[in-house]
Amino acid sequence: MANLGVVTNDSRMNDAPNPRGSAEPPTPPERAEPTRISSPSELVSLIPYLLGFHPTASVVIMAFENARLGLTARVGLELCARPELLGSRLAAIEQQFPDAGYVLAGYADDRAAADKALSTVEYLLGTENIIDSFYVTNDRYWSRFCNQPGCCPPEGRVYDTQISVAAARAVLAGLQAAPTRSDLARRVQSPRGGAARLARRVMDAAHDTQRNCSDEELIPLVDALLTQGLACAAELSAEQIAQLSVSMDRPLLRDRALRRLSRGTALAHVALWERMVRSTPRAEQGPALGLLGLAAWVSGDGALQVICLERAEQSRIWHPLLEILHDINRMAAPATLWDRLRSELFDAATSVDQAAKETPNT
Repeated sequence: MANLGVVTNDSRMNDAPNPRGSAEPPTPPERAEPTRISSPSELVSLIPYLLGFHPTASVVIMAFENARLGLTARVGLELCARPELLGSRLAAIEQQFPDAGYVLAGYADDRAAADKALSTVEYLLGTENIIDSFYVTNDRYWSRFCNQPGCCPPEGRVYDTQISVAAARAVLAGLQAAPTRSDLARRVQSPRGGAARLARRVMDAAHDTQRNCSDEELIPLVDALLTQGLACAAELSAEQIAQLSVSMDRPLLRDRALRRLSRGTALAHVALWERMVRSTPRAEQGPALGLLGLAAWVSGDGALQVICLERAEQSRIWHPLLEILHDINRMAAPATLWDRLRSELFDAATSVDQAAKETPNT
């Protein structure tokens, strides 16, 4: 079995958040180095934290360029049975990471099903580009590429997340691994029952408050709510969450939130917009789902990003931010792309605004 000799370079692990989720979390010097992975057991232990849940019936694809992890993506076994659709998905990954080598991990109760799916992915990516390929259960793994006598016993190799250094660092960085993908999806459930009725009343009151206000009049309120919410989302009241939710349907005010989104602040944004999704009536969740999905993408949480899209589709919600998320997902765009997009969108707008202020009226 090969010594992987790779580093995760995962933004969620390298930029450790302040325990209170401050808007500008510092990166302590001792946490600035990427997590180094030298053994398959460490990498296998880390996968649930990279995804945000413990995968089942899946193939997990990790793309490494220059020994650094650029992408962790999951495809269901059902997609692996449709090579034409799978090929399109993998082509988008290859386009974003043209020089990548891949580590694959297949999960299924039936090893034959996992092996079949892994074989399909290996073929489409090219076996020459595969660093290693594993079949993984909840406590063991088997390498499909190991050809060293005596290296991989028939019963597989044991791994233990509880003693994994990489997994421990993931936990310290604030990453969570839900038991299943369904558990992760519950993070974006809309309020139900009595909570839904209360959310509707609070939201209606927020609409009444803002109905006759201009964007400019609401800027101080929105800026204050963003500052407080990004410092600690739990401290916002239901009324404050509703005010922020209603204001996020205005492009000018929503941009003030997006200006604050960076890879250093992404986890704080995830906490804020996740709370907003769970507090907002389903019919008005579009802005919150879009903001949460973008923050999840920037933080490196692709699973939560996709779940936001799925929730919107199930609820038949449309919003411009969700369209952007669809494009990001389709292209398998890396989170680093946000650095450039943010600069192009907001630096240019700031320059135009400044020029307008400096131009005297004639």
